[in-house]
Amino acid sequence: MAGIRKTRNLKSFWGGAALVAATGLLCLACFEPRRETSTATAAPGPQPSGQLIERVENGLIPMTEAAEPQWDERATLADRMRHYAVPGVGVAAIDNFAIDWSRGYGTLRAGGDESVTPETLFHAGSIAKCLSAAATLTLVEDGRLGLDRDIAEDLRSWQIPESDFTREEKVTLRRLLSHTGGLEDGFTNRSSGDPVPDYFTAEGSASSVSLVELLEPLGLPSSTYEQPIPSAQRPRAAVEHDLSGRPIGGDRLHIPFRAAGGLWTTLSDLAAFVIEILQAHRGESERILSQSITEEMLKRQIEIENNPVAEAAGIGFQLGGAGGDFYLVHTGGTWGSTAILWAYPERGREPSS
Repeated sequence: MAGIRKTRNLKSFWGGAALVAATGLLCLACFEPRRETSTATAAPGPQPSGQLIERVENGLIPMTEAAEPQWDERATLADRMRHYAVPGVGVAAIDNFAIDWSRGYGTLRAGGDESVTPETLFHAGSIAKCLSAAATLTLVEDGRLGLDRDIAEDLRSWQIPESDFTREEKVTLRRLLSHTGGLEDGFTNRSSGDPVPDYFTAEGSASSVSLVELLEPLGLPSSTYEQPIPSAQRPRAAVEHDLSGRPIGGDRLHIPFRAAGGLWTTLSDLAAFVIEILQAHRGESERILSQSITEEMLKRQIEIENNPVAEAAGIGFQLGGAGGDFYLVHTGGTWGSTAILWAYPERGREPSS
């Protein structure tokens, strides 16, 4: 799938050290610590010069068209943005379970003069699944949903049709949230290079699908599944672009499956969510989930073959590594944006190379 290949290219050109989103590129990761303690943002003030920022801005690993890393070469972020026709990028780094720095590069629209900043809204694509899964698990903890019971007991307006498969084993919430329910949405087998589907509507209109938002305890003021984007937030939202770097008609697209891919968020909001999951995993916070249900979320549900970034599916997240190198990851892509988050729950930072 071209979208997966593009994500792999983006992951690799950071030299294994960062995360990404394109239309913007929304990037979030746990990085190794740097020597200085100041915070990098797009706002005026002291500018840090740590090794990590140097790697992100000037030490990227270029890729061939066949997705082969050129390990002996280095490229700048500006060069890679030109190469992939990406007008804007956002990067945030988590160190020691706190936001270490965040920075925006480029503009909201190709040829425009409005700069990407840490508070720019990006369309996060399937990274929405991470937040939606966490919100759903709050209902499991409240006893309103069952993680392992027949989902038919909780469905109201629609039922999964009976088949030879469901007669043997029932579809459960755990399976739906870990991509093992056996359902296909007709969307994931398409490429970002294909024409934009007609069910993606422009920013002035929206589908009638709704989603109850359940993450208020985290205070994510800029994140929304609402369509269209609220007028107060729209001016700082990145415009989506095609693979040639041209703005897509309608600027900011809306999709009907909001919980699976309709999230608009900022680096700071997404980082706050990831940090909360890391702290819940360590038993240091229960603002949205307990440690026990978070362990279910980060448990390998099924192994994944031939995936460039993950080894297994958890609940909401994809997973890889083991011990101190255990990581959670999720990519996100729409017709116009690409994103990736990458975090190490045991370390709170990237393992030292």
